[in-house]
Amino acid sequence: MALTQTQAAHTAEYSIGAGLQRKMKVILSRKGFDSCYGGYPSPILPDGRMISLPIPSSEDSICYKDLKIQNKNLYELMRELFDPKDRKPKIKINGKWAELTEQTTCHLDPDIYHFLIDRDKEWAPVIWSMQSCTISFGKQKCY
Repeated sequence: MALTQTQAAHTAEYSIGAGLQRKMKVILSRKGFDSCYGGYPSPILPDGRMISLPIPSSEDSICYKDLKIQNKNLYELMRELFDPKDRKPKIKINGKWAELTEQTTCHLDPDIYHFLIDRDKEWAPVIWSMQSCTISFGKQKCY
């Protein structure tokens, strides 16, 4: 897999006990909101938790208001974070600023939080997806 500008490969060494060491490749990949998709970095919540916001997409059917974190939906959380005074925040959709509304849709990339929506028992977190390939924790499915 070729690395993009937003990804970096590093070799990490770690100890597995009794003086044994292993080397492994680690790929760091920026996921969720960024300067082009969303327009902001993904937030660190007041309680210290980091959350990677799904990227806005006019081609998907899931709305931010349908995704929940604790007792708020992501639309409410984003309104508070991005423009607490005006309550009409803007986000970047396909590289252009647009108003965030209750109907704003998103693409679950990354799809790593089990609590965002109701899930099947067999659901597994997905860290990268495209039409031809999905890589999830512990699984790789290519079509």
